[in-house]
Amino acid sequence: MQQKPLPTSENALLNWCVFWLPTLLILLAIVVPDFESRHAQSAAGFEVETDLIALMATENSVRQVGFQISLLALAVVGGGLFLMAGRDGHKPASFHVWIIAASLVFVVASTLWSDERALTFRRAAITGLFLVGAWGVGRAWRPMQLVHMVLLLSTLFAISGLVAEAYYGTLLAGDGYRFSGLLHPNRQALSCGLFVLAAMTKQAQTGNRLYWLLALAGFGLLVLTGSRGGALACGMAVAFQIFLATPASQRIAWAMFAGFLLGAGLLFLALEPSGGSRLEELAKMGRSDAMADPKSLTGRIPIWAEMIEGIQEKPAIGHGFSAYWTTDRIRRLSYIHDWDFNNAHSSYLELLLGVGIVGFALVLTGVVSVFVRGLQI
Repeated sequence: MQQKPLPTSENALLNWCVFWLPTLLILLAIVVPDFESRHAQSAAGFEVETDLIALMATENSVRQVGFQISLLALAVVGGGLFLMAGRDGHKPASFHVWIIAASLVFVVASTLWSDERALTFRRAAITGLFLVGAWGVGRAWRPMQLVHMVLLLSTLFAISGLVAEAYYGTLLAGDGYRFSGLLHPNRQALSCGLFVLAAMTKQAQTGNRLYWLLALAGFGLLVLTGSRGGALACGMAVAFQIFLATPASQRIAWAMFAGFLLGAGLLFLALEPSGGSRLEELAKMGRSDAMADPKSLTGRIPIWAEMIEGIQEKPAIGHGFSAYWTTDRIRRLSYIHDWDFNNAHSSYLELLLGVGIVGFALVLTGVVSVFVRGLQI
């Protein structure tokens, strides 16, 4: 018996339970911890000061409790959807299922050697709840329902962000402007990038040119966030999406054409007298702050140097999932850019810090296996 997504058109209550209820819970899980007016207030480049260590000390605040309740509800709903979708008793679990389960087990086990056991336990529990919810939703939804959810939520984040910045008078204001809205610019960039991919998917499905315009609008907002990594990742994802949609007989020609355009652009910059400065300005994407220097990868290189030393302390199993960022380490590392930060600004280094080479290998294998599985569908 082959598994199929749950039908949602025959029954209004089932439609609510399968699509709208999980979407609402996903919205709450994002909005409750991440939506903050200070992002809109600082969009013009004037940072609103926050005490990160004091913020970490309030993890049991109403906001955090609300987030945990939303995530717990999502896990319950996801578990229900998983059971409603049924299971194929004749087909063994796929490799990616086992590797993801093994990754979660290792994350939970890292509590035993964690530098901050309570923190690791909480974060591992949150990760487990998220996986249960995502697993159930992914089992019950059709692929286009995921696309519709992304379009809906990303549109909401963008519109609410534009309204908030207009309210605080920061919209397109100041030399250091970055479109933030009610999210951090990098998170807003992720939302805009997902919107672009979802709009491109809808255009491929329907042929409606309106979705091209929506994708362009989403990419324009993404550029305004000033997130170079987000813009590059979105561009590469769109190129890959177009490449997969192209008939196999034309892929080589399109790949050669793309290579020609890239080579021509690099040649122009090399021959242009001010090509180097132009490329640097392009890399800055309009940002003028000290952190925008592309030579330091927006200030990440000094951070990464410290993170590598932290990895070398416990290379095999790490410091415990999410446990590296103790208050003492945050204070000690704040000298790098004269502000507090509590992440490695690299998902790969963050994994190595938390769960070491063993955990990193498990998680990366899981990601690759899911990607390969997606290409086979």
